[in-house]
Amino acid sequence: MNDRRWNILYFVIGIVFLLTAGAILFFRFEDRLRPALHHLGLSKPQQTQENPVAENPSIVEALKSLPASSDNAHAIVLFSTGDAASGIHYFALRWREKALQEVAVLPSIDAVRARRVQVNQNGTLAYTLVDSTHRDRLVVKRGSACEVYEAPFHERRVEGWSNGSGARFEDGTEFPPFGLSPDGHTIVVYANRGIAFSDSAEGTVFTEFSISSIAVGEPSFGPLRLDTIAQGGYFADESFRRFLAGWCIADPACVLFSDFNAGQLYGTTQHLWKYSTATRQYTLLSPKVERYFSISLDDQFVLYTNNDETCCAGINYTDNQLIRLSVANDSTDILFDEFESFNNNDKGENHAPLNAELSPDKKRVATTIDDFIDLNSPTSGPTERDPGVADSLFGDRYVLVMHSDGAEEREYHDRELLGWVDESHLLVRPYSETWQPSAHDWKEVWGDVRVLDVENGGETPCFSQPVTFIGIQWELGK
Repeated sequence: MNDRRWNILYFVIGIVFLLTAGAILFFRFEDRLRPALHHLGLSKPQQTQENPVAENPSIVEALKSLPASSDNAHAIVLFSTGDAASGIHYFALRWREKALQEVAVLPSIDAVRARRVQVNQNGTLAYTLVDSTHRDRLVVKRGSACEVYEAPFHERRVEGWSNGSGARFEDGTEFPPFGLSPDGHTIVVYANRGIAFSDSAEGTVFTEFSISSIAVGEPSFGPLRLDTIAQGGYFADESFRRFLAGWCIADPACVLFSDFNAGQLYGTTQHLWKYSTATRQYTLLSPKVERYFSISLDDQFVLYTNNDETCCAGINYTDNQLIRLSVANDSTDILFDEFESFNNNDKGENHAPLNAELSPDKKRVATTIDDFIDLNSPTSGPTERDPGVADSLFGDRYVLVMHSDGAEEREYHDRELLGWVDESHLLVRPYSETWQPSAHDWKEVWGDVRVLDVENGGETPCFSQPVTFIGIQWELGK
């Protein structure tokens, strides 16, 4: 009888121990378990944790005194606060009114797993998420509405080739690349799919470019368009790749694509295509455009730079330029010429445009120039240092603002261009980089967003606390 009582006591103690240990483990790993329980329907919706910065972001008072834009194009600055643990809050600053509005929230239950998040000025969110069945899906949220989409196709690339077995292809499993239109109405999905290989034509890879689109809120993607591109000179498991370069501003239903070709020494980008999601037709805007930067608000001018042909441990084999293209007549103007400005042909230094934009009235151009100097390299070619000689590398970035005819240039050093918000104001942020010899890498530091007045060179902080800058979108004719 006593043995039975002891057995019951041991049993009760064991149950209490297991419940206590389970509770401790649950609360210890609650954040990791909650997504799984949520998909199994075993958890209540999680309340977004309070985030003081996310709840009360504000612009500095001095911004409110800046004059409103005088044209019919109005900038909307997108940024976010918070983090994955507490939820991410998305905001839109309407520049003309200096009005700030929260447009979307990504709760932590999704933020910890969401990838490739895109947002528009009206709060449409699009991101990919691996669900409980391990499938990568596209999630689109607009207000209280939420749609989840299966991938209409996947990427497919050449994994290798040999004389014995020929080409090997492998399908991807991730949701393919996608883009959310600035007005939040359209999503385009595309993929490069290697389909054939011919070693008799200097290693030609045949790539099928797949593209489809959907109007946000519709149940499924529209008809698929397929185009087959043949590209010779196969190298490094990739020969051809078409990618989304941006969206047209005057016609938000049109997407801009460019083509990348891998090479043995360096890759090249070429062509600028305009694809209409309404008609499913391509228009070649220009075969001249290489590394695309931006398009004017009326879609009539394109800014781009030339391909960098530096290779083989060299520093600078290319005269880096900033080029403006007129879409109407396919003519070009060189706005920045590295060798002409720095007289650095065959020197151990490089000065290259990183981005560029035309002002809304098209009277000015702003660009970020990235500087690099190796004081130990007398030429642009590879240089072997004597034993014990340390690296002597210097880097810098500055914003260059000029009139569209190239006159009245002005430089703002240790700054990086974010974009125009009206015809006389830019958003910039401080930037510095320092070479770390011990780590053999650069240490980069970015500052908070600032407003730069290009008329007088004055700067004003934009937000009263740190934020994550996302981008600038535009409304036309309002």
